[in-house]
Amino acid sequence: MKGRILFCLTSNTISGANRVLLELAERASTMGYKCVIHFWNPVANQNWYQEKIRSPEATSHNALPVLSEEAEIQKAVASDFDFVLFSNAFLLPLALPAIKDARPLLICQGYEGYCHANSFKDTFKSNETMAKLYQLPIDKIAISESVQRILSTTLATDSYLVPPAVDKTVFVPMPEREFTASPKRILAVGNYLWPLKGMADLREALQSLSSQLPIELVLVTQQKKGREFFDNCSFPVQYHYQPPQQELAAIYASCDAYCCASWYEGFGLPCLEAFSVGLPVVCTANQGVSDFGLDEVNLLIATPNDSRSIENQLKRILTDKNLIQKLRLNGRKTLEQYNWDLTMKAFEQCLDRCKQKQPVPISEDVLQTLNIELEESGLYTPLARHKQLTLLSERLEETLKNLKTTAQDSNAINSLRDIRDLLVPELSNKNSELYQQFKARYDLCQMLLSCTDHPNFTNIVQSLSRQQ
Repeated sequence: MKGRILFCLTSNTISGANRVLLELAERASTMGYKCVIHFWNPVANQNWYQEKIRSPEATSHNALPVLSEEAEIQKAVASDFDFVLFSNAFLLPLALPAIKDARPLLICQGYEGYCHANSFKDTFKSNETMAKLYQLPIDKIAISESVQRILSTTLATDSYLVPPAVDKTVFVPMPEREFTASPKRILAVGNYLWPLKGMADLREALQSLSSQLPIELVLVTQQKKGREFFDNCSFPVQYHYQPPQQELAAIYASCDAYCCASWYEGFGLPCLEAFSVGLPVVCTANQGVSDFGLDEVNLLIATPNDSRSIENQLKRILTDKNLIQKLRLNGRKTLEQYNWDLTMKAFEQCLDRCKQKQPVPISEDVLQTLNIELEESGLYTPLARHKQLTLLSERLEETLKNLKTTAQDSNAINSLRDIRDLLVPELSNKNSELYQQFKARYDLCQMLLSCTDHPNFTNIVQSLSRQQ
């Protein structure tokens, strides 16, 4: 056995970042490392990763165990490992005090300081707390030169470069879609409710483009809420909610173009995945694309947060046959530079170098202060808050169900008061990640309690419940 590695991931939900980390863990296990996965905040009914880390071909040697949902991150990192790898910087203050002899590494798939803004103008604002977090004296792995530049120039910290690659067992060659096919199908990938993904910009671009060409949006997403985001659009939307990994290549190949409208990306793996199936790409200048993207050579670059620019580039890529063929050819050439053999070689070299360095002790007081600052600024939310939101939401839903059938149900009304009172402490920090969700439930309780004597109370409950 070469070594023992614990991979600490924030969640088990499907994402490009998690796909890369689990691929890294699986391949390291086949190279002789004992790898274990820990999910900090696992979500029920998320089984997509089972096909990857517990595939039928997995042997007892390389199967990847997943720690139970009850395992706290402090207990997990305190176990006997040589390396503990973290997917997100906010996990560091929680876990570092419990690490014994293991070497901690932060895998930087992007700079988290850029990932919390709700508007484009706020995306690249400096954040002192996040900067201090990244400047902690632990080793870091950057997945792109773009991320390395941010770490070096903005945060004055070094990192090892370990670029990801395309899973060629999933993204196999596919028949190219005919140029004359109609409607033109535009692929988008990601959470359409996350402002950073620029989906509102893409929606506006497609709304305008649809008056010139028959188009359809094909959306691969891990999000199933908020589908009204695309209500009143003049083009149809085909949803693929967490499709099996083996179906991704066929979904990509069924489209005429892939568009990444993100304001910021650390890398942009779906662009390479599109290259692999011959799908032409339009991508915003989101920093991460600079590692592999050449405008007018292997893709077209659009201005981020500019729907007109995105629209113009999409129109070109959908209507110019010669341009499509050039981008396809050069995209496949670009893809040759990224393969998992090179990635794993760089990863193993990184581990070897880390072992030779003397670890720098970090004060627990410093970590505790960082943890408090992260929570106050809304960059970290304790699991207890997540669980409280879930419990109160379930209880509120059940209470509303009772009030819809029996308006003057005194037990249900008392339950509503109790839920409201339990929500009050959760409103103390307006910067909290969950503040708006707690506030919406509190406001609903307050509104209903003010109407309990109204003769149409049952109708009011039904109406407000639908809005909620």
